[in-house]
Amino acid sequence: YYEVPTPDEIEIDKLVIIERKLNRLESILEKDDFQKLINRANGKIIAGRSSENIINNAVLFSAENTEIMSCYTSELFELAERNNYIGQWGDYGPSFLNSYVIKYPEHIMVEKQNSFYAINPGQTSYFYDSKYRSMCLDILEDSLCTHLWNECLRMAAIPTNMMPPNSVANL
Repeated sequence: YYEVPTPDEIEIDKLVIIERKLNRLESILEKDDFQKLINRANGKIIAGRSSENIINNAVLFSAENTEIMSCYTSELFELAERNNYIGQWGDYGPSFLNSYVIKYPEHIMVEKQNSFYAINPGQTSYFYDSKYRSMCLDILEDSLCTHLWNECLRMAAIPTNMMPPNSVANL
């Protein structure tokens, strides 16, 4: 279990906190592809499937629709408050997002799996083992970006608190 900080502890408006995290995606994607994705989303929150049945929130973005983002953050903080700001891994991430999509399907544009999650958790060695470099590049060819599955990297004793080696950075 972990404790989620209360808005008072954070001392910043809750919408600003989440928007900062969501907007980090913009620096990852190439501008042209990113702009096309934003245009297709038409103000909706952009998320992607990490499997056939799961929408993941490791890559999550909202361009400008403050009404939708306000709804999303309000629902998220209401959940946190109901749980006394305590939760298990995923409660405020994928589990919340998948419930939110059911309740507000018109708020989310869900991308296919290979857009953000082409490399699945069982393939994380593709990121750091040079013998998989070619295969990794082939898998990622149609991806906009990819989630690095930090929890799997930690299980493989790969440090996640530093920049990746050039072999990954040059993908």
